[in-house]
Amino acid sequence: MPFKVFIRQCIETDSDEIFITEEILNHKRRVALPMKLEWKELSQYDSCQPTLKIPGMISRELYKALQLALEQQGIKPDSTSKMEGILEATKEHLKDMRRLVFKEDK
Repeated sequence: MPFKVFIRQCIETDSDEIFITEEILNHKRRVALPMKLEWKELSQYDSCQPTLKIPGMISRELYKALQLALEQQGIKPDSTSKMEGILEATKEHLKDMRRLVFKEDK
């Protein structure tokens, strides 16, 4: 994967710092330049520009790198968390059923 995303918590500013890097030829690395996240209130009829535009040819790889960085921060999609909860409940249910069927002690 040519892209890597790093997330670092900054205690001085109480913010997260996100670094997006790309491995290129000859073991060199590039880093995405800082951008300022600013907010503008929109009226009902205002149009707006995208906050970030990512070329289609790199978007999937960049999203994968971002997903990996988020997982390393302990952030998972809700659907993944739900499935993990269902799986854990099923495992516990099977343990209970084995105890009942095979008359095992706890």
